[in-house]
Amino acid sequence: TLVNNVTARSNVTNYTNDTANVTVYSPNMTVQKVTLDNVVFVNNTVRFMIVVTNTGDCDLHNVTVTEIFNSKELEFNDMVDVTGKWSKTGDFVFVYDGALAKGNSTNFTVVFTALVNGTLLNQVNATSNGTNKSGNNTTTVYKPNMSVVKVTLDNGVFVNNTVRFMIVVTNTGDCNLTDVK
Repeated sequence: TLVNNVTARSNVTNYTNDTANVTVYSPNMTVQKVTLDNVVFVNNTVRFMIVVTNTGDCDLHNVTVTEIFNSKELEFNDMVDVTGKWSKTGDFVFVYDGALAKGNSTNFTVVFTALVNGTLLNQVNATSNGTNKSGNNTTTVYKPNMSVVKVTLDNGVFVNNTVRFMIVVTNTGDCNLTDVK
């Protein structure tokens, strides 16, 4: 709280004083984007939880989150809000309904399809009265693949004789494969 004093006088008046008390707030927040899926494969769904926390000393109004992603890497599918406070208002823009009280957090989930493999970077920007914050997320997307070759081990095979084959399975993807049959 700032105290601002003023004194006035003229050549025909006495001193007159007045004081105004002004409370100055410091709005602040954090925004996080967390991958909810442990392993993500190409063409599968990947979910991100976006968490906005009011870390300032006043309520936040007009809290808005904007998704920033590469549309060649991720395709937006849906938004899931269990709080009932978030709404999608445009291309990848989400608005919180009401004031986010100091010290409180809120979240919603966005759902994408991973279009390519590799380490994907995506970002969110959050704004409100007097604040602007960004949150980044990197998610590794895998593209499992394998090849199988069946080779005859015998040069000449005759009726009623044994024929042998060698089967070679090679992991040609970018992640470990389990339960190979």
